[in-house]
Amino acid sequence: MKAIWKYPIPINNFSGITIHVPHYADRKFNEQVLYCEVQNGTPCLWVLVDDENEARAIRVVVAGTGHGVDSMIEGKLVHVGSFMLLDGNFVGHVFVSKG
Repeated sequence: MKAIWKYPIPINNFSGITIHVPHYADRKFNEQVLYCEVQNGTPCLWVLVDDENEARAIRVVVAGTGHGVDSMIEGKLVHVGSFMLLDGNFVGHVFVSKG
């Protein structure tokens, strides 16, 4: 079934996480990611999936404003969105790459 799934993003791990996302048609991995926002205090990604297809690994890394992003850019990660926490005192920028 084709659907949109939500994936919470822990921000206490700046080295990143890997999520396993069912492949959706002929879309590239970063085209599956639709939206990034905070819901109920937790940053989340909303992703197009087709649960009848095999899952593929997607690496998710969050960088705060002012944090170095050299390794992300060199690793060819793609920016998919940003979010704010702590009344706007923390802005996280979310990058993804096929794992």
